Amino acid sequence: MQQFGAVDALTENDWRWVLDVNVLGVVNTVGAFLPLIRESAGARRIAITASSSVLVPGVRLAAYITSKFAVMGYGETLRMELAPEDIGVSVFFPAGMSSRHLESSWLARPEALGPSVLRREDIDAMLASRKVDTADHVVTPEHATRNLLAELAENQRFIVSHGAYRDELVERCDALVAAFDRAQAR
Repeated sequence: MQQFGAVDALTENDWRWVLDVNVLGVVNTVGAFLPLIRESAGARRIAITASSSVLVPGVRLAAYITSKFAVMGYGETLRMELAPEDIGVSVFFPAGMSSRHLESSWLARPEALGPSVLRREDIDAMLASRKVDTADHVVTPEHATRNLLAELAENQRFIVSHGAYRDELVERCDALVAAFDRAQAR
């Protein structure tokens, strides 16, 4: 589920809804299927869907990005815990797709939580903060998933769907390594 909005505009219900669906939904789904996967023979793989926004965050997506960071952490931990059983876990990072994701998120929100607010200025601010080239970043779901099954079968740790944000990702990783180096130097 996705909920746009400035950090100080998101309600507790916005946070609860996004975290319940995006994090606990993944945890509960894996929990339901893991016994069956363990009983299966042959190649056993689990795909956990995070988001490219974990790799290159943007504004107005705090609840969504927070939930997808949690999903990534869960997927990486799950991979380590299931490796001794020869069960592979891959974390998938899809970027923008031409889909009805925003509409389905809006429609799926329980009435008791109040309406899901989507403002054009929030979308514009997010796009500007991520320097997204829509021509390269927003593709069909078929294009975004074109390599998913092959890389899942290869038990790749991370799978990126598409998007031209490698430089931003490298810059972010370099900043993390620099912070580590500063800590070690003191």
